[in-house]
Amino acid sequence: MTTKIVFIEFLDELKYLEELEEDEIVVVTTQPTVKVKLKGRKIRCIDTQELFGRQGHQEVVEATAAIVNGIRPCFSVLSQGSVKYAHERTAIFYLRFFLNYLFSHIYLIHAAVKEVNPDEIIVLPFESYKQVGARLNKAGSLLGNIVELYSKANNIKSVRIYDKSVKRDKKLRYFLYQRLETSVFKLMLFWLRRVGSNKEILLAPNDTCGMPVLLKLASKEIKRSFPIYLSIQRGSIRVRVMEMISGKSFSLVSLPTISTKRERSHFEKLWSTCMDDIQLYLKIHATNFDFHGIDVSQYIIDYMAHGLASELKDLNGKICSLFQVLHEIHPTVVFSQHALGVSYALGEICRERKIPAILVSHGSHVPHQQKFSEIEWNEHARTLFNTHFPFVAIQTSWAGRFFEAQKKALSVPVNTGPLLFAQKSRLKENREQLRKRIYKQYANDKILIHAGTPKSWRSFRPWIYETLDEYIHNINKIIQAVDKVRGVYLAIRFRPVGGITSNDFKKMLMKSDCYGIYDKGSFDEHLLSADMLISYSSTTLEEALQNKIPVLQFDPDNKYWHIPSNFFRNSNIGNLPAVQCVSNYQELCKVIKNFEKKIDAKVDESEWKEHILDVDDRWLQKVRSI
Repeated sequence: MTTKIVFIEFLDELKYLEELEEDEIVVVTTQPTVKVKLKGRKIRCIDTQELFGRQGHQEVVEATAAIVNGIRPCFSVLSQGSVKYAHERTAIFYLRFFLNYLFSHIYLIHAAVKEVNPDEIIVLPFESYKQVGARLNKAGSLLGNIVELYSKANNIKSVRIYDKSVKRDKKLRYFLYQRLETSVFKLMLFWLRRVGSNKEILLAPNDTCGMPVLLKLASKEIKRSFPIYLSIQRGSIRVRVMEMISGKSFSLVSLPTISTKRERSHFEKLWSTCMDDIQLYLKIHATNFDFHGIDVSQYIIDYMAHGLASELKDLNGKICSLFQVLHEIHPTVVFSQHALGVSYALGEICRERKIPAILVSHGSHVPHQQKFSEIEWNEHARTLFNTHFPFVAIQTSWAGRFFEAQKKALSVPVNTGPLLFAQKSRLKENREQLRKRIYKQYANDKILIHAGTPKSWRSFRPWIYETLDEYIHNINKIIQAVDKVRGVYLAIRFRPVGGITSNDFKKMLMKSDCYGIYDKGSFDEHLLSADMLISYSSTTLEEALQNKIPVLQFDPDNKYWHIPSNFFRNSNIGNLPAVQCVSNYQELCKVIKNFEKKIDAKVDESEWKEHILDVDDRWLQKVRSI
């Protein structure tokens, strides 16, 4: 009997199995819902939990870092007046996701082929890397590119299935959208001239990540303040429109790609020089582009010459729009929740023009001495923390330590305390009432709340975040441990991720009455009414510590602790540690048993102080005094 292996990354790709004999197929999937759907059928299904592991994380970090560190200087030719780094930071941001996707899937395919030893590989329909944009999440199936390349490189027979459906003309739609976007922008710019005069403007790139709340807070200290957003999210259009009508704020909807023919021609020349430099690097350092015997250089060039090039050209046009906006208004203070794309350019322009501007990261930043953790978090910081904004908000004590650990810090730190994340809860409801309302019959148990931030393969951040399969596997291990201890209830905070709905998620977990899935309501309420938080990696760890709720870090691979283990301290006998970490199932069971026994145990106040920042109440005045 011929053994055929097929790699599936989308649920709707299961339709192609109808053309094959089920008893000959082995399915390898990167989408957890596929395994759920195949239950009961005569098809062996392997998920990534069985194939990837600690070694996979490590190899992907190293392979991506080797290429990024080599070609990063090539982007230095891309600049636009005072904007000298935005293109490089944006290019590397998207390129890293592409490289992580590429290397992780080569690793998975290689491991699966070794495991199954197939006679034949089925290659499902896929989009060429020449056809996709910089943002992989918007693309169709891409895995077939790598599967086909791997089978050819290893002389394994492959059969390709083609999709005969007609593709829509994306270029035409994009052209029409750009024309509409430009027209709306010009109209809004005309309106802005009228409403923005004689006001203290608080400017922000967009209204995501709690930015409106932050601007409202700043408005209390700055008289005649007027929030302006350069773009808005779809879900808040109605709210922003109502604010504009009532004169409370102003939104430009979005920044279009506006540039003159001369500007476009100039950027084309710069981009050509950049690509020539990258091509030269590829030739000199060919070994960096070989991963498990697969030469990925052509795929990288295809991606950069098409999707990434288009993204950077658009960015160049958006920066032109930004200059037009800043010609019309003079911000009192600029606030930004990230520094990616045009937001990075905004920080550079403010630095050049001495406009008060502060980067307020919406994520956690913790210093690490472990090699792979340090690589990932330092790259992460290049668009969230260590940028060319004049000021950066230090929201937690861990962010302060992270800033001090930077070899070359670019911004002036200000101790703002939590502004966009890790905030102390302001809930007024009694904690006991909260527990009864949320956890009902389990209110008298010890509540262990789980919150995680798993990453799909197209937004994969190796080592410092779980894959979807690891996330599900680790939660099931936690359920097994909690199931053995009476008096402990596991509350799993879930939000749809990677195509997994709440209903799908329920089917992936073992059956037990020791846990519940909570996908609605305020996370603040669920956290504040719990006794301990358990997670692999999440900003919720710092949020819990800010609210004096102890945390338990669980990684069965023993590779990563979000709060680094070298910062742990020994608690007094009888006291509960603020931070604990466990690296195997036996330790997990032991900690949960102790958690249930220590009914009146508390964390020593001196230990909480290590996690809570001394806030400078005059931080906004310092930013404005630039």
